[in-house]
Amino acid sequence: MKQVLKHGMIGFGVSFVGSLPLGYLNLLGFQFLLHEGWLATIQYLMGVLGIELIVIYVTLMFVNVLAQNQRLMKRIAFFAMLFMLGMALLFFFSTLEKRTVPLIIYGSPLLTGLVCSALNVAQIPFWTGWNLNLLASERIQLQGKFTFSYIAGCGIGTFLGMISLIFLLNHAVATLDSLQYYLSKIVMPLLFCGLAIFQVIRLYRMRSV
Repeated sequence: MKQVLKHGMIGFGVSFVGSLPLGYLNLLGFQFLLHEGWLATIQYLMGVLGIELIVIYVTLMFVNVLAQNQRLMKRIAFFAMLFMLGMALLFFFSTLEKRTVPLIIYGSPLLTGLVCSALNVAQIPFWTGWNLNLLASERIQLQGKFTFSYIAGCGIGTFLGMISLIFLLNHAVATLDSLQYYLSKIVMPLLFCGLAIFQVIRLYRMRSV
């Protein structure tokens, strides 16, 4: 039971933090809240989650196949390190200009969420990198209920992260702009740099064996 909860908490933490940076999916959810209310917003988020959970599962299975090949473990760790550094640089050098919100498919918040989430190709390298890191470091295991707990935690984390940011947008747009700056320019880069350092340590230990 302890391991099941651990996998769920890891999935929750990764997805919650990953959903906080202000992107067009969050902005579109904010538009639904303004014009159609919370029910439509939740339907939209369900559509977003539907695609994201599929992406998480597919990338997890793909990475697991690679991880079972011991010859590729060092390359996986090296790739994960480069990915984390790349994510840190991406957040640090990203602009905070407001993005154009895509057109809403009126009358169908769920379909809008499905379509817009499917167009969000950035989630593929994001989840591939995270799953590489977590599997390579043996923080998660793909065994039935552990896999389900991890993916469920990811879904809950994304939902709560997005709905929290939408709620903040609705109540404190000016304040959120300031928080977004520190999140994108300081917190997220430091987080990914720390993960990259962890991968460097793992590579050193693997070479020493």
